Amino acid sequence: VPCLMEDNRRTTYLPKEKEELFLSLLPETVRDIVMLDLSTGLRVGNVLHARKSEFNIEDGYWTILKKHNKGKKYIRIKAIPSCLSHPIWRMPTILSSAR
Repeated sequence: VPCLMEDNRRTTYLPKEKEELFLSLLPETVRDIVMLDLSTGLRVGNVLHARKSEFNIEDGYWTILKKHNKGKKYIRIKAIPSCLSHPIWRMPTILSSAR
């Protein structure tokens, strides 16, 4: 039986007031991780397994190599300018350089 192509892509936006409420209800220990996930739209696994070496603070990009990505695709994300000043880009306690 042939498989049919399915277009299951969708675009969703979380209204600013709901995002603020959601983040305020989170424990502080996970808030930065969730902020990174919300701002990039990446898979939770990409965020949880982020490597410190993938982040380039100077040019504001997060680069995920094919071998570290479930979809086996090279991903390069430009940070939202307002996020660049956030400590999440300098998370030595969360991001492991050993991975």
